[in-house]
Amino acid sequence: MLCPWHVNASCLKVNNSDSTIFINKIMNEYNHDLNIEAVAFRKDIRFSDKMMDDVQFLTQYCKIEAMVQRRYLKGKYPYHTFFSQDIYAAIKKF
Repeated sequence: MLCPWHVNASCLKVNNSDSTIFINKIMNEYNHDLNIEAVAFRKDIRFSDKMMDDVQFLTQYCKIEAMVQRRYLKGKYPYHTFFSQDIYAAIKKF
């Protein structure tokens, strides 16, 4: 598509105790139409119903901790991004 849009950001590892992210450059030019509907989603739906069934089973019946569940879910659903905080939130529901 050769779209020129990009963001250059950095996060210094030294003398940056707050892990502040610095935006160095923003190229806010596009060579195509933007469609907000392509990226819109409900924040409260992070996992599919099938994923939640897996979390419930692993939590209630197998007593498996969150990090092991994350590895399991990443293996079973390789195209989904799993964040620890989302897994912890899902486990709390059960």
